[in-house]
Amino acid sequence: MKILVAEDNPVSGKVMAAMLEKMGYEPILAEDGQDAFAFYESLGLRVIVSDWDMPLWNGLDLCKQIRSHPGAGYPYFILLTGVHTSQKEYEEAMAAGVDDFLAKPIDPVALQMRLSVAKRIEKFQHQVVSLEKLLPLCMYCKKIRDQHNSWHSIESFLTKRVTKSLSHGICPDCYPQARRTYGLKD
Repeated sequence: MKILVAEDNPVSGKVMAAMLEKMGYEPILAEDGQDAFAFYESLGLRVIVSDWDMPLWNGLDLCKQIRSHPGAGYPYFILLTGVHTSQKEYEEAMAAGVDDFLAKPIDPVALQMRLSVAKRIEKFQHQVVSLEKLLPLCMYCKKIRDQHNSWHSIESFLTKRVTKSLSHGICPDCYPQARRTYGLKD
């Protein structure tokens, strides 16, 4: 799993990268929030570990940009700090969309626990996306259930969601039955 690391201190970035590699992850290093966002956009990374204080965009700016980005899925965002520890600052970070916090210096066991949570969330998110791709179809009347638990004919359901017009016909497999039922002639 690739992990985006936004850290302006080169030594801290290398230490974090070494920790992540030892745990079996592939770190992608960015020197500030703007570079990190560019990596996020281009690579679609699912886990971000970001320092709070950085030049250009700080960790909160980066998190806000990621949360407002219409990309697919929900990336897990861990904010690193050695200075910001007040409840008000944590509330501000949570309002920006931060999922978790780690104090500096980083404890590898604490980092591993948070990354385990990120993996679980990624797995559940994948399951939800798979389920959302299914259309509940009545096996008897062929109506489709929408997200509001209402049932609609296939025609009305598709008419609301497809940009093409629908036309009706009879397929070759159904033609003999339709011919008998409706007295159709060849």
